[in-house]
Amino acid sequence: MAGLLDQYRLSGNRQALTVLLEMAAWADARTAPLSRERMQSVLKVEFGGMNDVLTRLYLETGDPAHLRTAQRFDHDELYAPLAAGRDELAGRHANTEIAKVAGAVPGYEATGDARYLDIADTFWTHVVEHHSYVIGGNSNQELFGQPDEIVSRLSDVTCENCSSYNMLKLGRHLFPARRRCTRSARATGSSARPCRRIGPASTN
Repeated sequence: MAGLLDQYRLSGNRQALTVLLEMAAWADARTAPLSRERMQSVLKVEFGGMNDVLTRLYLETGDPAHLRTAQRFDHDELYAPLAAGRDELAGRHANTEIAKVAGAVPGYEATGDARYLDIADTFWTHVVEHHSYVIGGNSNQELFGQPDEIVSRLSDVTCENCSSYNMLKLGRHLFPARRRCTRSARATGSSARPCRRIGPASTN
C-alpha cells in the first residue's frame, strides 16, 4: 500500500491510486465490524505501517473514512506509555513497534493532536539513546531489551535492516513536524511544550 501511495504521489500514477483506494476500502470493511477490544487484540501482531499509509492517504484524499480506518490501527498498549513519557519497550519486537509509531507523525499532521508527537518523540528518543548500538542500529534478535543494557546483548543477529530503515523514516518525518508544531505554537502565542516532550536531547 505504501508503494502504491508513493507511485501516486511521486509520479501521478492514477492506476496506483485506484488500486490503493480499493485496498483501503477493503481494510475499512474488514476492521469496521470488530469491537475496539477485539481490534486492540489484533494489533498485538505485526501488521506493518497500516496507520501510517492510511493516514497519509487521508492527507491526499481528505476522505474521513481513510483517517477513521487508520486510527483503528493505533495500538493503545504501545501508545499509552509513550504518551506518558515511559519506556516499556523491553521484550517487544522492535520493527513491529517502530512501524506502529511511524504512523504517529502523520496522525499529528492529520489531526493536530500533539499527543501523537509526544508518542513519536518519546519513542524515537528512548530507542536512539537507550536501545541502539553505536553504528545506529537497534535491538538484538529483533527484540528490545531493558534500557541501557544493550552491551550485554551483542550477538551476530543485531541491527535488523528493517528496524534501521523505519527509524530513519520516523526521524525524517518527526523532526520537520516538530518544528512546524513549535512555529505554530509561537505564532499563536501558546506554549511550545506540547511539541516536544524530550527536548533538544532528542536530536543529539
